[in-house]
Amino acid sequence: MANFPKPQLARGWVIGLCTPLVALLLWMAWRSQSEIGSVVVFIGFLTIVSPGVLRALSTTITDEGASQLTLRGRVRLRWEDVRQVRCGAYGALVLKGDAGRIVINCAFYQNFDATWTRLARRLQRVWPADEDE
Repeated sequence: MANFPKPQLARGWVIGLCTPLVALLLWMAWRSQSEIGSVVVFIGFLTIVSPGVLRALSTTITDEGASQLTLRGRVRLRWEDVRQVRCGAYGALVLKGDAGRIVINCAFYQNFDATWTRLARRLQRVWPADEDE
């Protein structure tokens, strides 16, 4: 693993995507004639987006494994404990183990390719096979 740098989360992407959306909702609430409608929209938006943002900002990848904060608490998986890896949309990897599941979205890391390759090497025994074969 010496050839690949430790994955670093590019928090600017996550914050940069969420800040304009929250600003838009706050502006809508301020300009709205009906306060209850904008409050409902704002609460609905936060309910949908918050878990994903929490997962993205709290993901930690180390030499021993990965951990992530969820609404139910922190999930920690050692690389040896990962039982299944599933490829999701937009570069997301879903790691499943006895302790729970961790969603790692490689698109939010400073170097997508290095992060993807590092995870593939760590998880060779459970990495999904190519579908072309």
